[in-house]
Amino acid sequence: MDRKKLLVRILLVAWVFIWALFLIRPYIKKDLVAGYRELVGSTLEAKHAWVTGKALYEFIQACKTSVPSGSTYSLVGLDHDPLSKERAAYYLYPNTPSAYPDFLFVYKLKDFSRSSYMQFKDLGSDNFVFKKRTQNG
Repeated sequence: MDRKKLLVRILLVAWVFIWALFLIRPYIKKDLVAGYRELVGSTLEAKHAWVTGKALYEFIQACKTSVPSGSTYSLVGLDHDPLSKERAAYYLYPNTPSAYPDFLFVYKLKDFSRSSYMQFKDLGSDNFVFKKRTQNG
């Protein structure tokens, strides 16, 4: 009877060990452990940049600081990536998206123009903030 218990324990330990290897192997093989270790020690802002993408996150933060709080906006250049557009809306709060916005945030579009908007701020790397033209000019 002791031999059966011993055999069951050995098989159970071997089974757990094999499954642990299957679970850990992808992280070691792809060198993700170092990336996750770095992510654990980073600031909340660095984590947001990692999730969103550094270039897009910096663009969003520059847009947020360029306009008054509570402004309406529309993102241009992120139509191909709806998830990034939703993330941007989250980070841009309390500014709200609108169909007729006060500001246009233009991401990675070099020759963008709209007749009812004028360039408000150049954020570099083909990123811009456009402001709605007033009736006076």
